Amino acid sequence: MADVKPLKIEYDGDGVPSGIGEFVSGDTIEGAIVDISLPELTDVSSTMSPSTGDSLVYTGSTWSSSSVTHPDTFSNVIVTNSLSAGPSCTVEFDGDVSVSGNLSGAGNIGVIGQIMCGQTGIGTADLNVVDDNSNATVEINAGANYDSLIQFRENNAWRCDMGWDGGENDFFIKTHTGAIRLDPYAGFTVSASCSSITVSSCPVPPPWSFVEVTADDGQNTADPYYFASGSSQTTTEIDAGHITWNSTEGYFTIANAGWYEFEMQGSITVGSSPTTVTTSIVQTTGLGGSEVEKIDKIQVVRTNIDPHDIMIKWIGYVEAAKNFTCKLDGTATVLMQKGSTFTCKRIN
Repeated sequence: MADVKPLKIEYDGDGVPSGIGEFVSGDTIEGAIVDISLPELTDVSSTMSPSTGDSLVYTGSTWSSSSVTHPDTFSNVIVTNSLSAGPSCTVEFDGDVSVSGNLSGAGNIGVIGQIMCGQTGIGTADLNVVDDNSNATVEINAGANYDSLIQFRENNAWRCDMGWDGGENDFFIKTHTGAIRLDPYAGFTVSASCSSITVSSCPVPPPWSFVEVTADDGQNTADPYYFASGSSQTTTEIDAGHITWNSTEGYFTIANAGWYEFEMQGSITVGSSPTTVTTSIVQTTGLGGSEVEKIDKIQVVRTNIDPHDIMIKWIGYVEAAKNFTCKLDGTATVLMQKGSTFTCKRIN
């Protein structure tokens, strides 16, 4: 094929076309007509087959069809349906990415800046993670009670919640299964200013129950009986759900296993002198039922005129749902006096 020389339209002095000529050295083309900054166009017909609706894209060095390739970098991308890259490919953005559909991937999504989900703007987003080299904030607006709530799932089951309860103005951590574990580095100190805290199932402060005989109107017999049986009495308890005094049966019911302290300090009168009085701390199913003695103490009272002080104490491990009391047994009648007390305390 012979060389083809470019042609131009020639104009007369009045700017009227007067003929056709050849371009010669020194001729110029007005910039408004063609962008002379572009390099020489290359023949793309042998490398591309654009379809209807496709466009040619100039990347700065070569031309390509939009159906074949795109520029290597973007300044702004808006995705209204989907965006994907082939295997071993990476999509990087130097500017903003606005997604009106779903953003998902099997790899990592790394962001230097902000991830805005749902709404936009600090204080209004469903999820707002900000990293400015000083802090990261997670802010979730989820309603009147759980103003901010983060929930964790595993194997299609809810595992735990963490958030802020706007109704009670409380920060909470809740598990749906399992325990909440705090495993600090050795030497780490945990401190709190609160009215109650539970550590290893033992509440802090630990629960206790205190019983007081308020009149000399109880049992007056030589047969065994339990503390305060038949007596007028008062009870003071903290966390009654843990330790409960049964005034009818005359024993403490221990709800939770742990280490406990039992102490009876009493005043008695006896019907004859001398009288041997045995006091003991027992685990029982009820008077006349099965008993397991933990400790006993024998005292000989040699006058039946004046009251005498008696005392017994035991500390030990107690299983859950067991009953404990102090039993009195005399060789003659024994009457418990006003001011006698019996205390049960959880110590661990």
